[in-house]
Amino acid sequence: MPRLRISENNRFQLAVMLMIGLNIALITVRILYTGDKTFAFLGWNLFLAFLPWAILVQARKLLFYRHQIPAILVTILGILFLPNAPYILTDLFHIRQNTGMPLWYDTLLLASCSATGLFFFYKSLRKLEAILLYFFPGFMRIGILALVAFMSGFGIYLGRYERFNSWDVFANPDMLYNSIIDPIIHPGQNAETWAMTIVYGIALLVLYWVMILLRKDPVHRHYKH
Repeated sequence: MPRLRISENNRFQLAVMLMIGLNIALITVRILYTGDKTFAFLGWNLFLAFLPWAILVQARKLLFYRHQIPAILVTILGILFLPNAPYILTDLFHIRQNTGMPLWYDTLLLASCSATGLFFFYKSLRKLEAILLYFFPGFMRIGILALVAFMSGFGIYLGRYERFNSWDVFANPDMLYNSIIDPIIHPGQNAETWAMTIVYGIALLVLYWVMILLRKDPVHRHYKH
């Protein structure tokens, strides 16, 4: 029996369609069953999780065609949106009993969306590493990726507790600046902020390294194709 051969790009597209399809189906069934649109926001959060990967893909294409300055600017934009991918993990906070839907169903729904967000975070960081390959040696790339992971952890805190969005960098820069600088100036008064940033940053970085170890996926391939 001949083996079915699927290219790398087609495998990725199929994986995305399966994950998004499952999540949308779970959200739709919940709305139809309960008449409650409370979890409809997950659809928007999934789009925001996808967005940094899409932005970084465009940045890599610009770099491929030697448009370095535009590529750097688009890469920075992708990094600004990157916390949206793992942010979905904190939607697990919404698990509640007596919501009109079995607890096991809501657990599956939120876990599925969280896994999709983490998948996009991994793919986004992979694209970012391919971009960094053009500019920096190995040890500097590792340092930058670690910094981005911890920045994402801090971004999750800003989104979950301070209720900022990525576009507040442009729409509400003064308030965002104050929320960023306060934990730096007064670390003792913001212990939970630093704890969440560090714990989430370590977890995201370890997740990335684990995914790298589990598959033969040279970063050079992401850069060349």
